[in-house]
Amino acid sequence: MLKGHFENCYGLENFDLLPIPFTPTKNKAIIYAPNGVMKSSLATVFDNLSRKKKIEDRIFSENKSSFEINYYDDTYTEKNKKIVPTIYVVNSFDASFEAYSDSVSTILADEELKAQYALVIDAFAEKLKSFIEALQKHCSPGFAIEEAIIEAFGASANDSWDTIIKLMETFIGEEEPNNALASINYDDVFNAQTLKVIAKPDFAEKVRQYVSVIDSLLKDSRLFNGNFDDYNAREFGNTVAKTQLFDAKHKILLSDGTIISSVDEWKSIINKEMSRIQEDESIQKLYGEIDKALNANIATRKLREIIKNNRMILTFFDDINLLKKRLWVSYASFEDIDIRDLAEAVRKKEEEITQLNEKATQQLQHWKHVIDVFTKRFRAPFTVTIDNENKVIFKGEPAHLRFEYKRNDETRSKTKEELMSYMSVGEKRALYLLQILFDLEKIKASTQATGKKHLVIADDIADSFDYTNKYAIIEYLDELSQNMLIDVLILTHNFDFYRTVSKRLDIGYDMCFVAQKDSSGVLSMEKFAYKNDYFTKGILQDIRNGKINDDYKLKKKVIASIPFCRNVAEYLDEDTIKNSLTSLLHIKPRTLSIKLSEYWDTIKELFNLDSIDCPNYIDRPVIDLIFDLAEQLVAENTNTVSLEDKLVMSIAIRLKTEIFLKKVLVDNDIELECSNVQTRIWTNRAKSHVTLEQYDVLNTVSLITPENIHVNAFMYEPLIDIPNWQLYDLYKSVKEKLI
Repeated sequence: MLKGHFENCYGLENFDLLPIPFTPTKNKAIIYAPNGVMKSSLATVFDNLSRKKKIEDRIFSENKSSFEINYYDDTYTEKNKKIVPTIYVVNSFDASFEAYSDSVSTILADEELKAQYALVIDAFAEKLKSFIEALQKHCSPGFAIEEAIIEAFGASANDSWDTIIKLMETFIGEEEPNNALASINYDDVFNAQTLKVIAKPDFAEKVRQYVSVIDSLLKDSRLFNGNFDDYNAREFGNTVAKTQLFDAKHKILLSDGTIISSVDEWKSIINKEMSRIQEDESIQKLYGEIDKALNANIATRKLREIIKNNRMILTFFDDINLLKKRLWVSYASFEDIDIRDLAEAVRKKEEEITQLNEKATQQLQHWKHVIDVFTKRFRAPFTVTIDNENKVIFKGEPAHLRFEYKRNDETRSKTKEELMSYMSVGEKRALYLLQILFDLEKIKASTQATGKKHLVIADDIADSFDYTNKYAIIEYLDELSQNMLIDVLILTHNFDFYRTVSKRLDIGYDMCFVAQKDSSGVLSMEKFAYKNDYFTKGILQDIRNGKINDDYKLKKKVIASIPFCRNVAEYLDEDTIKNSLTSLLHIKPRTLSIKLSEYWDTIKELFNLDSIDCPNYIDRPVIDLIFDLAEQLVAENTNTVSLEDKLVMSIAIRLKTEIFLKKVLVDNDIELECSNVQTRIWTNRAKSHVTLEQYDVLNTVSLITPENIHVNAFMYEPLIDIPNWQLYDLYKSVKEKLI
């Protein structure tokens, strides 16, 4: 048994899913619902439930969503929500599948395993995104940092960020970042113009000499050394000032015994030490030569200004390749990115992916079976193979699909990523179907392994496929339902598909349902009986013996038989009968006088009927019976889906409309004769002689009633889809406004 109640769940404002009486021996059900009523909303609720995802109302998000689903002995609510592997929703072709081209998508894995892949990848992707954004801040907009970092750390062009991060981790194990460098934009130092200067051997030699002299001067400094430079000293001073250390009468004791009692004293000693270094004759000479070299072009002059403001930065220019690495790790440090933590996240991701790959490898035989099923049952423009079967078996690689196209004697082979950019929608749907088969075959295997019931909900699974594949899908669903541990609930908005599936899968009447909305948008669900040919099984079978008497339902079926009998007569080239019955669907010269007995005599022989017994109407015009039945239906205002009710209402609307139109045309001396589409032609002829409000009603009648009246035994989906209330309202509008 499956039932449920839903409030504010993806448009299901207040909906009761009628009990669907699944039993261990009765496991197939179908719900027909016109587009926009409830089908996809219901499927989304179950899909989210199976994945433990939030269930909400996306449009009216302020409304609290709640639900209670009962499936056999299990109850699911928002509070009691958990991953339900025994529920699987087959959605109609998913648009997101078309653009899904991540490399993980080629891994042959079930939905659960693919979800685990996605979690691992997404978790690391967030960390990587923050890392890249942090480094990008230290470059000009649009600067290709990945290419620059690959070059800086000696990686290859094919290496991923994983490799780059590990190389950076190795580097900071050898040398700590320097925040002084973080103030320089990378492409201010390294660009085509600056490299013409700073990459020259003589420039590098001058920098090395400069660094050598600086090192010797730092040895004699009472404040600086190789690790504590002027940048560190000034940053330390700023920190001390913020903490108000000196205001609390604290002092700083230098290694040479000097005592610092204020911020000003700290700045003074820094300036004195920097002056001593910068005023050294050797330093001035070397710096002058370096400064002159950096005056070569606009780009180098910008770098010259950067160095001029902090000459100590020059000490890092003695090794250009080393400087590149120093800059990148310094940027990361400045932005509080811990390279070691990021490298650990890389290793964790790789370990988890390896474990998932091992699981995916175990599914190889399952995939081979699915491919075999797909090839034998479904038509596709390509053949499917597993691209790397040997590597899957011997190296533990994840399996990948390859698709082969054949044209005459030529063959072209493509991977899924290559195909996704130019496959037709039909080809992508075939590929999507392949993934669905994989999941359903997994469910079959799961039932054998666990013995547990599984619920498969198919939401318009065949809606977008051609007829060959559509019927192959129906056959596959039939085979799936042979497994009594799988309950199959099919949702469709296609009435032809509903009838085909319900008959081919032999779904019982008590397992066939329809959902619809009333004039207030209230959603309801009820049993639905229209599986077989409605004309022979739904109408003629019940009225063939003619014993109508005063039976309300049988009288409606007599009227409902008119358009069907007219169509059959048309197919048989019985023009006399066809023209006679047309006079009961359009206002013709004899329409108002054709009695019920005359109608019956017209069709009696053609359809092998017994004599009619309907004392209250036998000698009255058929149009009287039509209008009487329509009035009674409007008074009842029922939402029950009944084809005969809809046919009676449609015929009554059409006839009342044409009575009005005929009067307008006659009063204005306008031609009545027309060969076909009489209501539309009369409406156009009367347009200038009716009010705007009347013309709107006439247009609505012309739009709605043709599909409902000119109907045959095979195509009456428009009649099913139009809600009762719309026909009732239109009938009342015709009565009130077309006068």
